[in-house]
Amino acid sequence: MSVHGCDMEAEHSQLNEDSSKTMTQLNEVNSVLNELQTLIFDTFERLGCSQKTLEDMLGLNVPINVNNMIVYLGQIEMRANELLNILHYVNLKVSTCVVFIKVRWLGGVVVKSRTSDSEVASSSPTRTAFD
Repeated sequence: MSVHGCDMEAEHSQLNEDSSKTMTQLNEVNSVLNELQTLIFDTFERLGCSQKTLEDMLGLNVPINVNNMIVYLGQIEMRANELLNILHYVNLKVSTCVVFIKVRWLGGVVVKSRTSDSEVASSSPTRTAFD
């Protein structure tokens, strides 16, 4: 009976060791998830994401957690796309203004636009907001 008892003790010891390793891994995963949640929320706020939209989807004042992280990330993605579209629009406008100023500076000479293949021309200099 002592041989069988030793097997049970060894199995019990192995289970305790496995349990301890699993708890350590769980604590590490929870630590990473907590850090990730903090980073997601900070990004959400820094980008100026809509808290109202989030409240409509999740309810009032629902803090970020493992179950709703994807919702926060979706809002971050939408806001990042909005900001990228704004940046593209501003860059397009700046490029257009640069081409217009070059045309005015060259005295009406046709200049190819950097942002498109269209030609910009001015037959005679006229007064503009840039004068």
